[in-house]
Amino acid sequence: MATVYYSTEKNWASYRLHYAPVGGAWTTAPGVAMEAACARWVKRTVPLGSATGLKAAFNNGSGTWDNNAANYALGTDDEDQAPLVAAGSQVRSPVT
Repeated sequence: MATVYYSTEKNWASYRLHYAPVGGAWTTAPGVAMEAACARWVKRTVPLGSATGLKAAFNNGSGTWDNNAANYALGTDDEDQAPLVAAGSQVRSPVT
């Protein structure tokens, strides 16, 4: 499992995560709904199986996408189980 966080700075009415574990299939677009995490962040915990990361794109469920110009490539950190974080067009440090 991996938890993906995304900033709500875009002020979308809803946030969705479209993703594919490394070596796996993509979710059906527009992806899965994200839920409130903390102030200015949403999150989604996703199953990865044995994958070490995932490709991801974020959207509002109504046709507006943020795919970092080529999909976000997010890796896991097996040593400390840090959550995966994406925000706007950059990946940021885990929320603490």
